Amino acid sequence: MQVYPMSPNVDIVTFADIPRRPAVLLAGLPGIGLVGKIALDYLVKKLNSSLVSEVYLDSFPPQVNLNDRGVVELLRGELYYAETVQGKPLLLFTASAQPSSPEGQYLLSKKVVELAVNAGVEEIFTLAAYVTGEYSERPRVFVAATDEGTMARLKEAGATIASGGAITGVNGLIVGFAKLRGLKGACLMGETSGYIVDAAAAYAVLELLSKFLGLEVDMEELERRAREVEVVIRRMREEIMRMAEKVEKEKRPGEAPSYIS
Repeated sequence: MQVYPMSPNVDIVTFADIPRRPAVLLAGLPGIGLVGKIALDYLVKKLNSSLVSEVYLDSFPPQVNLNDRGVVELLRGELYYAETVQGKPLLLFTASAQPSSPEGQYLLSKKVVELAVNAGVEEIFTLAAYVTGEYSERPRVFVAATDEGTMARLKEAGATIASGGAITGVNGLIVGFAKLRGLKGACLMGETSGYIVDAAAAYAVLELLSKFLGLEVDMEELERRAREVEVVIRRMREEIMRMAEKVEKEKRPGEAPSYIS
């Protein structure tokens, strides 16, 4: 294990060297609905990925997490490596949290892209959420790409173009800095209400990504979690409709009061 102090605000702990060869970087950090985080963590698990580096920043939230054994752990970024039989090897980056300051988010995003370039990465895709404020039992996947060619390929795979607006946080900045360094890529955003931890949106993102990259990933476990979310959404919709009907009945004129004062 080697520790490299990259700057006064960044330390990188390296456990293994990454072979420099054409690769793809996938990144998903905690955000609304935990969409990107759920999808990325699932890939790390199912692809038997190896942890190669940890990234520590002063701008992560000032706290430590406790593991199941009660041992403290600093918040950190984690970079994994996975071989795939279908195509290029994958680098997978996630973190305990997003940095709490804009400066920290820019610093981490630049560092992730720098690590990717040094490893021979040619394409970068981030996984995130597309918040609509409404519940969807069949979430769509919206994309914002570095170039029209990548956008056309993703659209052919079933994605919807995200036009206008902005992508906040590291999941968006990484794609921006990837473009600046001449890499191709996109941000894949699962449609979500923004009110729940949304495994269904994560499933939609991962399903499209796997099709796009030609990955073979066992999706059974995540599909089960997605179905559970669909049940919750259905029940919430039914409850909202019941409440709306109740309010409508109370507004109807000409009805005698049900009490005497």
